Amino acid sequence: MDDPLVPKRLEDAITIVGTCPDMCPRFERYRRERENNLFEWETIPGTKRVDHNKAVKMYERAAGDKTLPSDLRPPHVLRKTLDYLFHDLLPRGTLSRTAQFIRDRSRAVRNDITMQHLTGKIAIECHDRCARFHILVMHFERDRPGFSLPLEEQQLMNSVCFQYPRSTLH
Repeated sequence: MDDPLVPKRLEDAITIVGTCPDMCPRFERYRRERENNLFEWETIPGTKRVDHNKAVKMYERAAGDKTLPSDLRPPHVLRKTLDYLFHDLLPRGTLSRTAQFIRDRSRAVRNDITMQHLTGKIAIECHDRCARFHILVMHFERDRPGFSLPLEEQQLMNSVCFQYPRSTLH
């Protein structure tokens, strides 16, 4: 990693590459268990203990130069995470019960894409899937008490305003 105290030209900057093999970094899983900050979908049933196979990285504002490669998931893990959220958790937990959780966790997926400057096929697919989720939530949940249409619209715009380099679209 670059030394943050040494000035560097932008074109010489190193792009961080994620190395986390799981849907949630190990350190975050243990920290959130200790802080009692796990959703029901991430715990071993009947306990407050983390289920390491179901915990999903939550969205947190990027720490910039403090982000480690082990905190970022590579493209194939980001796809696997969305597969879990949309194909396993959503049908099992229903849209109304899981929408807030999935919104936060899919935002974390998009954040990992941004932090790594990913622009390939998987990044485009992930953004597309997130956009479709937000459209469905706006359609089915808009009349539910506590639902925030502006929040959902903002997340939709963040999903569809992804900057695709021309070379990845051909």
